[in-house]
Amino acid sequence: MGFVLPFLSSSRSRRRHVVASGVDKRRSWAEKEANLSEQLEKRLLSGEQLSPTSIQRRIVAASRNGDVESAEKWAGYMKQGGYTLGTPTYTSLLHAYRRACDPEKCLVLLEEMRLDGDLPNEKSSYEAVRARHPAGDPSKIGQKRRLMMTSEIADQLIRGSVEQAEDVIRFMRSAPNREARPDIVTWNVMMSGYSRNGMPEKTLATFGGIIFRRQSEKPTVSTFNAVLQALLNIRQHKSSKSASAQFVVRMMGKLKIRCDVQTATTLIRLVGEIGRNEVVKVERWFSGHQTFKPDLVYYNAIIEAYARCEDLRSCSRTIEEMDVVGIKPDARSFNLMLKVQGTQEDANALLAEMQSRKIDPDIYSYCSLLKREPNNSAKGIARIIQMAMDSGVTVDSRLQSAAIRATKHDVKESELVFRFLASKLGVANLKDASFMAFLYVCGVSGRSDLAVRIVYAMKKAKRVPKPMCYGEFAKGTRESKVPEHKLQPYLFVLKTLCNVTDDFDLPINRVRIKF
Repeated sequence: MGFVLPFLSSSRSRRRHVVASGVDKRRSWAEKEANLSEQLEKRLLSGEQLSPTSIQRRIVAASRNGDVESAEKWAGYMKQGGYTLGTPTYTSLLHAYRRACDPEKCLVLLEEMRLDGDLPNEKSSYEAVRARHPAGDPSKIGQKRRLMMTSEIADQLIRGSVEQAEDVIRFMRSAPNREARPDIVTWNVMMSGYSRNGMPEKTLATFGGIIFRRQSEKPTVSTFNAVLQALLNIRQHKSSKSASAQFVVRMMGKLKIRCDVQTATTLIRLVGEIGRNEVVKVERWFSGHQTFKPDLVYYNAIIEAYARCEDLRSCSRTIEEMDVVGIKPDARSFNLMLKVQGTQEDANALLAEMQSRKIDPDIYSYCSLLKREPNNSAKGIARIIQMAMDSGVTVDSRLQSAAIRATKHDVKESELVFRFLASKLGVANLKDASFMAFLYVCGVSGRSDLAVRIVYAMKKAKRVPKPMCYGEFAKGTRESKVPEHKLQPYLFVLKTLCNVTDDFDLPINRVRIKF
């Protein structure tokens, strides 16, 4: 019999028939798409304008076939037509690059996507991370793989690549199994990275998501440390910061989370910006509920908080408490107190105590002395500089600029300090920071003639005056009350010497000067 009933055929032949039919269908679909692409390309080259939807379908078809060249070609056609690619088109291109194992192009495309104003969604982040991790299928990520992803997030945040870290965390959130999704450790790394990269608002938003939306993830002490760090960096009123700090402390007590020394240090620094009463409350609370061993950084934070409030008695009491506990103060402990010493005798007594404890003053010690110089006299400033030189401290750009700023914009005293530095160090050893600090004082006092002489001195010392030198002078003129017509005769000369080709900061017209 030449005819065989279908239900009498073997299962193997049926499977072979199904596989063959599937291959035929895919082959016919690919041929159909290729013919359609060829027809559309001919219409496009003939001058006909295609709709963005039809071009986008060509990109999707090319990405499914893994044809990167065709996908890029159609994306170019879309840009030539004046259309924006959009998130779905970018995702299709990322899919093509991922299938071609080209992670570098994925990163370039993600950057282009952000520049166009299209935020990556979970699918686009999934494709980008899969390109970097070919074996990183979310359905197969376990606890070990999740730790690797968390370490990658930390590496990206340390480098400042916040967007790539967000791509990784979107990739983890798209995983179907719970073991692959980000845990509290991952969110802690993300929050601390936001604070480190100057994004405290995102840190607080992530913390709000953990508290109110992802209640299955219990915060740890590192979570609250990141929140306090964000509150320390964010620009808010003191009352708002105080309320936020109280909320964090209450939440830690409610969750029965013991505070460590790092979190306590951050909290002390935060309340130091609020006021003395808050510092006293927090210090007493820590002394009564101390669950950690204080270290030098913790006590320095307390000294800094009291010094900010100009409470020198509490600073001295903290030094005595450090002696009782057995922690030796360092130069920073005394530098924080030197900034707020009222008289010269108190400052000398503090320096003598440092020497009795065999603590050598560093450059920050003398910068602190210069900041608190009450008389603003060139004689007193020169004495401090001479003390620093006698102690072996290098008079670098920080100390030079601090010496000129200590004159409090008195141009005569600043000129004397500048001449003293030039005589002691030599004009060739003066840093650009000292020249710019003096030019700022010249701008505040309206002495454009003296500013020109200083720039000529820079040229004589074989220095190249930068436009920033004129920028510092212009910054000082904003605070001066000198009329503009008195500044004009030297402004054009000063701009020319500083290689300024336009009105850098001042809205003053150029003046022709006859030599």
